[in-house]
Amino acid sequence: MTDFVRARQHQQVTRVRIGYLVAGVTIGALWMAHAGESPWQHAVRLVVLMIGVMTVAAVARRAAERRGQHPRHPRLGRFIALKGSVITLAVMAGFVLDGRIANPDMWIGLGLIAVVALIGPLVHPWLFAEAV
Repeated sequence: MTDFVRARQHQQVTRVRIGYLVAGVTIGALWMAHAGESPWQHAVRLVVLMIGVMTVAAVARRAAERRGQHPRHPRLGRFIALKGSVITLAVMAGFVLDGRIANPDMWIGLGLIAVVALIGPLVHPWLFAEAV
C-alpha cells in the first residue's frame, strides 16, 4: 500500500470520527438543553432531528448523483435500527435515573455523546456494508 493510499484512508477515518463526535455532541447537547422534560419528549425531538438529517442527506446524495458522483449511503434498515436503539436506551435511562440521581438529563446527554462518538466509528463499516 502506498503512502498516498494510507494518508487518504487516515483522512477518511478522521473525517468519520469527527462526524460522529459532532453528531454525538449535537444529540447530547440537545438532550441536556431540554433538561426536565419527559424522556418521551426527548425521544420525539431526536426522532424528528434524525428524520430531518436523513432527508437532507438524501437530497445531498441525489444532487451528487446528478453531478456524476456516486456517494456511499447507509443501509436504511440498519441506520434506523441503530438510531432507534440509541434513542430507546436513552429513554430507558431517563426513566430509570429520574429521581435517583441529580441532573439525570446531564448524565444521559453525556452518555449519548460518549456512545455516538465512541461506538459510532466502530459500527460505521457495518452501517455502510453491502447486503449479502
